Amino acid sequence: NQGIRLIYAFNHPEAAASFRKATELDPACALCWGGLGLALGNNINAPLMPEHARPAWDATQQALRLASQATPRERALIEALAKRYL
Repeated sequence: NQGIRLIYAFNHPEAAASFRKATELDPACALCWGGLGLALGNNINAPLMPEHARPAWDATQQALRLASQATPRERALIEALAKRYL
């Protein structure tokens, strides 16, 4: 919840830190990995930074790998996020 609130507040670096910590606490949390991919990606105020491209892709791919354990709504969010990085 903290990471998503930080994204809504346009504080993407802190959102990424929050999601990164969540992935450390629960490595099997697909939505935590998806949130990290979202936070590292482009947003209305900034393009995708070159140094964030690979970590955003990797986090999103990890979310996809874990999506089978997520709820249908979470899977839909992760699948939508993955389309950003095709």
